[in-house]
Amino acid sequence: MVLVSALTAIEETLKTIGAALAAIGGETLEQIIATAMVLFLIVSPFFGLLALGAVMGIKTLFRLFFVERRVRN
Repeated sequence: MVLVSALTAIEETLKTIGAALAAIGGETLEQIIATAMVLFLIVSPFFGLLALGAVMGIKTLFRLFFVERRVRN
């Protein structure tokens, strides 16, 4: 009886997650692919800057973006 209850709870959870993903990504394959591409384009710069910070150092990366540079004559 415990096993049946656990499997029922897992099934309902998976149905809920599936419905939420369908609502976010769309119901057709084209909508899901378009949503995945947009999310990839949004998240790519984050991970790129994270990797760049690991190579260059966080302080150097911060200076490149947020410290004003002087113009030399």
